[in-house]
Amino acid sequence: MRLLIFGSPAVAVPFLEACLRAGHEVAAVVTQPDKPAGRGLVLKPPAVKEAALRLGLRVLQPERPSSLVSELSAAAADLAVVVAYGRILKPDLLAATRLGFMNAHFSLLPEYRGQRVRFGAGPAIAPQGMGGSRHGQGRLSGRAAAAVPRAPRRAPHSLGSPGGGPQEGL
Repeated sequence: MRLLIFGSPAVAVPFLEACLRAGHEVAAVVTQPDKPAGRGLVLKPPAVKEAALRLGLRVLQPERPSSLVSELSAAAADLAVVVAYGRILKPDLLAATRLGFMNAHFSLLPEYRGQRVRFGAGPAIAPQGMGGSRHGQGRLSGRAAAAVPRAPRRAPHSLGSPGGGPQEGL
């Protein structure tokens, strides 16, 4: 299957790698622009960009994702996989692939989805799911459970690893 991958932080990298291991072709990886970091405000690329470049994949970093509609439509991807991309995707972009978008959630509970997620504030076991979407609504197509430590305020890397993240065959 020909895929587009949308993601930015390190927790999204195992999903990218799992898609490649499963034999899918990645037409492009879409990630947020490099951002200033540290005291010197040196531009730092997102972890997904670093991984995609290491894997020899095409990387797109738009300021506004909707500016890519025609380019992504021309990529003729079957499906887009979104993992912690960090931007809202508008309906015209969601229509750019043949089968739509799959969004990996690190919680099956609505109150723990999206930008409201605060690791350490929710349940000790975080169910995770993959759901299809054309307009942010879709049925769940797969799920797994992973232990979530109480202390971190960011997504533990274990959520993005097999058994605690992308499941083979999803």
